[in-house]
Order: sequence, then structure tokens, then C-alpha cells
Amino acid sequence: MGARIMVEMPHVRPVIDGRWHITNLTRWPAPGATVTTICGVSETAEYSDTPPQEVVRTCWHCDFVYRKEAGIPWYGSSPHPATQAEEPSR
Repeated sequence: MGARIMVEMPHVRPVIDGRWHITNLTRWPAPGATVTTICGVSETAEYSDTPPQEVVRTCWHCDFVYRKEAGIPWYGSSPHPATQAEEPSR
């Protein structure tokens, strides 16, 4: 019996335009299916076994929505970055 790779859906983070996003996926999207993030950005699902070549950063808008829905406060010394950043693109 081989090693089964398990990935829990809440921990799947699509990378769109160099940002880690958060989704409410309930199953793996098929290649070519539209994936919509909790910040409202939509993109076509692709799969790759190579890491991104650029530095991947957090989508602060997804982080903000996730924290608000989960009741997780922001403990930073300044306001949450999403309150000062531009709206997500697309």
C-alpha cells in the first residue's frame, strides 16, 4: 500500500496573480472550472507540480473576510492591511 496524500479542503489555497487566496471549496475543482475566492476574485483552475517562480503573498482581503467570518480578531499593532489596501483586482 502506498502513501495516500490527503489535503483538507479548508487548507487549499489557490494562487492568483501572486497572492494566496482563500476559497470555500467543498471538492477539488476540475481543470478549467472557475474558482471564486472569498474576496470575489474568480479564475480558471489549473494544476501544476512546480512551485511558483514569484514570491507568493497573502491576499489581505481574503484574510480579512476569513477572520471576520471565523470571529478571529486582528492583533497587529496597526489596522488590518485589507483596510488600507486597494480592492482585489478582477
